[in-house]
Amino acid sequence: MQPDRALYDVAALRALEQRAARALGDDFALMQRAGESAWRDLLARWPAAQRSVVVCGPGNNGGDGYLLAAHAARSGRPVRVVRL
Repeated sequence: MQPDRALYDVAALRALEQRAARALGDDFALMQRAGESAWRDLLARWPAAQRSVVVCGPGNNGGDGYLLAAHAARSGRPVRVVRL
């Protein structure tokens, strides 16, 4: 997506995330929901996948990735986390 075609600008996205975190109680609850949602989406798209690799950068998005990896591990599937 080209920058001039973005759906949200950075300030609007941060404000949206802050409102969602307040509605859920805190930032960690929002991250938990993101990790769980990503896991469900992966299962729906690739139900036969036997293992996962999750690449995690810094910040909250990286935290979402670690929580996604935790869901994969709890399912009994091997998971590898790559930290950037």
